[in-house]
Amino acid sequence: IPPAAITGVAPSLAVAIGGLALCGFGSGAFSPSVAALASRQAGADNRGVVMGTYQSGTSLARVLGPFSAGFIFGRFGPGAPFLFGAVVTLQAMWCMLAAQRAGRREIAP
Repeated sequence: IPPAAITGVAPSLAVAIGGLALCGFGSGAFSPSVAALASRQAGADNRGVVMGTYQSGTSLARVLGPFSAGFIFGRFGPGAPFLFGAVVTLQAMWCMLAAQRAGRREIAP
């Protein structure tokens, strides 16, 4: 979340490049981990469905993301797509933390 926000409000090209590099590193670390987590959480009988749904969702995001970012860029300026992405990611993080807490309650004796 911070790298996208940093990129959105970067005062110079060097800061923007640093923020983008951090975004790339985070995405590279996150994507394989989430795919592995989705695979491990799915049962053997529905692993293909879960992985297919996961891949379909990420593909849809790769289509809709640039389309919507172009609109946001044109309407609000060059930093806006990164700030919007940070807000969306913040909401996703909140959902993941809520799911993690719910899972802990199910496991607790």
